[in-house]
Amino acid sequence: MERSRLKTVVLALLACINLLLLGYLLLSQYLRYRIPAKARAEVAVLLENRGIALSDKALPRFDRTMDSLHYAEDEAKQNSIAKALLGDGAQYSDQGGGKTLYESPQGQAVFRRGRRLDVTLPAQD
Repeated sequence: MERSRLKTVVLALLACINLLLLGYLLLSQYLRYRIPAKARAEVAVLLENRGIALSDKALPRFDRTMDSLHYAEDEAKQNSIAKALLGDGAQYSDQGGGKTLYESPQGQAVFRRGRRLDVTLPAQD
């Protein structure tokens, strides 16, 4: 194979690799910014339907996971948040180590030390 033809083949392969990397970059940007924005909107609507108002700054940005929400460390606030999310029938249990669990048929809420709240709600049909 001639040297110039070999150079052309190598340049074509490098161009294909660059196109694949550009596609991967665009896909990762889409997954990083578009899908979490939709998830934030859905969480805001869900909480608003349960009587909890959040400012737009309260929800995380540009993050693939949305697993925590910061709140004021106060037992009365914890109880009101749990009741708003899980209904009045939420069962309280102290798990020790700064961990408090509220459970009901509507899901569970775990308040952790460091003002961290993890909520699990069943999928709605």
